[in-house]
Amino acid sequence: APVTAAPAPVTSAPVAAPSILDIVVNSPDFSILVTAVQATNLTAALSGNNSITLFAPTNAAFSALGNDTIASLLNDTATLTQILLYHVVGG
Repeated sequence: APVTAAPAPVTSAPVAAPSILDIVVNSPDFSILVTAVQATNLTAALSGNNSITLFAPTNAAFSALGNDTIASLLNDTATLTQILLYHVVGG
């Protein structure tokens, strides 16, 4: 009887899951959030492979605040940081 070789195992490098920052940057629904994250220097916190959940407000949610409020928050990064961190939970 002919002897056949076992098929070679298929291996591939693990694909890293996208970070929260990767997801929001690549979605047009979160452009205001991206601007807010950049203004508060929270990009590093959201770009890592951390075990966090972000309840990400969409542009529609930010727009409900009105342009004056958004502009005011972008200029008050301490308050904006507190608001954004309120939307982050561990796990």
